[in-house]
Amino acid sequence: MKSKKNKNEKVKSVEENDTIEFLNENTSANKKASKKDKRKEKKEKKKATKKEKKEEKKAIKKEKKSKHQKDRAAIVIIIVSTIFILLGILLALIGGGVITISFEKKPVLYLLSEKVQIGDYVDYDAGVWEEDVAIPNRSKAYTFGGYSLGVSRTLGVTCGYNDIENPGWRVFAVTDGAVTLIQSGISMCYYHGYGSGTNDKSVNILSGNAENINFDYFLDSKFGDSVKILSKEDIDFYYKDDTSWKQIDDELINVGNPYWLATKNGSYYMWYVTEGGTVATDHVGAYGVRVLVTLKKDAKTYGQNDDGVWTLDEEIVKDSKKGK
Repeated sequence: MKSKKNKNEKVKSVEENDTIEFLNENTSANKKASKKDKRKEKKEKKKATKKEKKEEKKAIKKEKKSKHQKDRAAIVIIIVSTIFILLGILLALIGGGVITISFEKKPVLYLLSEKVQIGDYVDYDAGVWEEDVAIPNRSKAYTFGGYSLGVSRTLGVTCGYNDIENPGWRVFAVTDGAVTLIQSGISMCYYHGYGSGTNDKSVNILSGNAENINFDYFLDSKFGDSVKILSKEDIDFYYKDDTSWKQIDDELINVGNPYWLATKNGSYYMWYVTEGGTVATDHVGAYGVRVLVTLKKDAKTYGQNDDGVWTLDEEIVKDSKKGK
């Protein structure tokens, strides 16, 4: 009995040992699994944390970028608004005449002949008179006068008739690239004497063909090319018609004072223009004469001044390119 009891106890002991060993193995396995799970969990948690941080950084960066863009947009709006405000103030000042804006342009040189029109004024300088000479009378027939020392020839004279000087020089013709100017008023006074054949003498003088007679003192050395006294042929050329005995209202011809023309009519008479502008004849008296100056073909201009007068360049540049 005792032997059987011991045997049973041994068997029971073995079973208990096996159970304990099994339990121990299971416990060890569970511990290993638990550690593995914990490591895995820790790893995943770490990964999740890293991802969260990355997402957080990304969100912060995005937010900063968005804020930067908003700031830039705000700055642009402020700048544009400021510009418009300043522009409005500037326009108001300009409109009120407080500020004047001018843009400096580079001067362009043109050929005078390509710019002027008949009747335009040109800033031509014929110099000044170098002596005092009274209006000639019968005792001073076939001579010139009516001017004063130091007075500009451009001002003109009156010869004792209407007090109209008509200063300046105007375009009379443009021929083959050459501009011809006419004194706006009376240039000098001239006395034509009475008698048979006297008109031949006057024509000779007024044409500049008489001895010691020339009108070169009206020439500007920089721009003037030739000079002459206005003739009836010149007026006919201007009108493209015979102007004999015709009333002319054109202020280029009718200057309000009588003047001789360098053209005779018959044996006694000379053509002249009356105070009222009629092309007629007379045989004696002190009337004016008018000078024509033809400029050099390469005379240049920078344009018109504030008075609408065409300027003349001080330097003649030959063969230069034409202005547009």
